Amino acid sequence: MTTIQPLPVHLSIGEKYEPAMAITDQAEADAYFEALVQHTMTFGRLNREQAEKVERDNLGYYAAYGFDRERVERLFKCEHPIFGKVDEVGHPSPAMAFMAGQRSGRGQMPMHPLNIPDKEWAEAVEAAKLVCLLHKALKHNLIDMHRDPRGGVNVEINHVLVEKILRRDAESRAQA
Repeated sequence: MTTIQPLPVHLSIGEKYEPAMAITDQAEADAYFEALVQHTMTFGRLNREQAEKVERDNLGYYAAYGFDRERVERLFKCEHPIFGKVDEVGHPSPAMAFMAGQRSGRGQMPMHPLNIPDKEWAEAVEAAKLVCLLHKALKHNLIDMHRDPRGGVNVEINHVLVEKILRRDAESRAQA
């Protein structure tokens, strides 16, 4: 049986979850999970069932930051609290992440991608495409964005530069 020392009361998120990301053995994962649950319960606010849920959510979330999610989710019987299990839904696309942020900003609980209504998913994909397009346009000075006094955002098109690009495009097509 693998024995893990109790975790110190004060530690950072990285100090708490980074060791879990390196575990490859089920017995060691079980022992470390027990240490995580005990650590959370030492604060006296959560019962065991609540502490287990908190730790599984945290492990699933932390694993999404560039670690082997499949292994972590399997060993710790967890999943990402927003995107679900990677072996069922895959890694989130930028559109999925964007939509989850939108839902969170509206105060809605983010949903697992498999449960997202088609219309809402299509809107999120279009919004993500628009954000990418705006970013490219800003990067190439095709537009200028600034806040207006009422809290909105004004977008101004650099007509001179856009016309130059369109003219150059037309000329290169005519030569081809």
